[in-house]
Amino acid sequence: KAFSVNPYDVALRLGEMKEIRTLKFPYVPGNDGAGIVTEIGSDVTTVHVGDRVAVHAVGGTYGEEVVLPSAKVAKIPDKMSWEEAAGMVTPGITAYNLINHLTEIQPTDTVM
Repeated sequence: KAFSVNPYDVALRLGEMKEIRTLKFPYVPGNDGAGIVTEIGSDVTTVHVGDRVAVHAVGGTYGEEVVLPSAKVAKIPDKMSWEEAAGMVTPGITAYNLINHLTEIQPTDTVM
């Protein structure tokens, strides 16, 4: 339903990430997106067919369908737009990593 364009996506398309990530063609770009689950594996219990989800795919979200491990998928609320869901993934991961891995924020601290 929607995908976002992050600085990483742009750098990848410009060839600026060659030393970090080599692309195997054919390659469908796009790392973050949002859509509806159309199929699930027999061992998947966290999402169901028909669920609205945001995804962090590491490639493929510019396409019509993408196959992902369930760990790369998160349900989204019905009131959230597809664009909001697709646009929150990388910024959300960045904020999570900053708070949980790069700072010493305490439960009593205020973050602005």
